[in-house]
Amino acid sequence: MSEKNWEKGTEVFDAVYGPGTSEMVKPYKDSPFNQEIVGNQFANLWGMTPSRSAKNG
Repeated sequence: MSEKNWEKGTEVFDAVYGPGTSEMVKPYKDSPFNQEIVGNQFANLWGMTPSRSAKNG
């Protein structure tokens, strides 16, 4: 996971769950689970796919 993906993922996380909510995952940045969810799923799936949004999943 790149730092760029982590940052993008936390931005999308906040867009989905509300401003500042990504703070709760930041202490667990080194967790493989959070790297997958935040750094990959949020950054790559929801964050980079124009047809996907927080509203339509």
